[in-house]
Amino acid sequence: MKNTNTQTRFDHSITIVMIIFTLLLFSAFQLSAQEVEKDDKKTNETQSIESPNAPQVSSSEVVIKNFYGIPMIIITDENSGGSITLPILNSTGNITNKLYNFNGRLHWNGIDLIGTAARKIDDLSDAIYDGSSLFLGSDNGENNVGSDNTAVGHFSLHLNTTGNENTANGHSALKVNTSGSQNTANGAATLSSNTIGNHNTASGYAALNYNTSGNKNTANGDKSLNSNMTGSENTANGYWSLVSNTTGEGNTANGSTALYSNTTGHINLANGVKALYSNTTGGYNIGIGYEANYYNSGGSFNTIIGHGAGRGPSIHNKSGNIFLGYQAGYNETTSNKLYIENSNSTSPLIWGDFTNGSERVVINGNGTSGNAGYEFFVNGDAGGLTAWNNLSDERLKKNVSTITNALEKVNNLRGVNYEWIDSKRFS
Repeated sequence: MKNTNTQTRFDHSITIVMIIFTLLLFSAFQLSAQEVEKDDKKTNETQSIESPNAPQVSSSEVVIKNFYGIPMIIITDENSGGSITLPILNSTGNITNKLYNFNGRLHWNGIDLIGTAARKIDDLSDAIYDGSSLFLGSDNGENNVGSDNTAVGHFSLHLNTTGNENTANGHSALKVNTSGSQNTANGAATLSSNTIGNHNTASGYAALNYNTSGNKNTANGDKSLNSNMTGSENTANGYWSLVSNTTGEGNTANGSTALYSNTTGHINLANGVKALYSNTTGGYNIGIGYEANYYNSGGSFNTIIGHGAGRGPSIHNKSGNIFLGYQAGYNETTSNKLYIENSNSTSPLIWGDFTNGSERVVINGNGTSGNAGYEFFVNGDAGGLTAWNNLSDERLKKNVSTITNALEKVNNLRGVNYEWIDSKRFS
């Protein structure tokens, strides 16, 4: 369909033509000047020279004839420029290094100069423009019947048939896409395997490379979401973020290698370099901070906020934890725990257990045990601005007995008045 001659050859030929044209014009001007000197009485009309092969000079053109008086070259003044007319040859004869008109087409040294001219994009050997879609690069858009597609790069949108409104920039971008639409691929091998997936955006080498039918994914960064095949509505920003994801959906990873190992886990949020790095199948996790919840693999429903929080010494599958602070819960490998701390201490400022039947909170405890007999335990003084309430209801009691000599015991109590030593602290 396309002309296979190169534009470079055409440009070279045109340069040669312009040189010849310039020389002929210069010769014609010299001839004209000589004729005027010979006879300044002649008018500006056509000057007749009796020799049949002498140049014929007028105010508008120069005609060079052969011995038989047949015009060989006609140089014409076109007001704003000039033109050269060559007679049509019926046979070429010796054409070596010659410029000639053969059957109405300009040739040089056996080359059809008109045939090499690229008058529109579609004339180029490595470009296609059908009025709607544009393909620049070899082996792309060969079977396209879709509309409003743009492909730049070798093999980009190579197999596209009915897909519409796709943009592919880079070697093999959207290479095997057939009917997927409204995809944007920027970078070599981006969305390379996509066939029917729609509304995907990939920027960076091999981003979303193996996606086939996943929809509404966004991948920005080298190999981000590289292994995703059918997963949808994932967002990966950063080098190799969500790189192993295959079918997981609704995940968001911001940061280099965030959610790196995730394969089928869904609706996870990882913000920070290596956040939720080892998560594979866990879902509904939140990891914010460098290496937050790094070693958790299959655990779910964790909220981990802080640099290294919940990182762990090895792979674990803890679920339902809430860790807040720098390295909070760093060594915790069980589930349903609360840590509020600014170090990896095993005696956090606040520790809690959400396990059914074991719910309790320990503040400033010794380790995480406190006193197992209390649901709320404070190691040290506790105070409040209002009275502490001890609930008393006969319905909640058993083995009720009368206190003997109750009045006597009350009379033995010592009532005192006092003032706080630190009135600002305890007022």
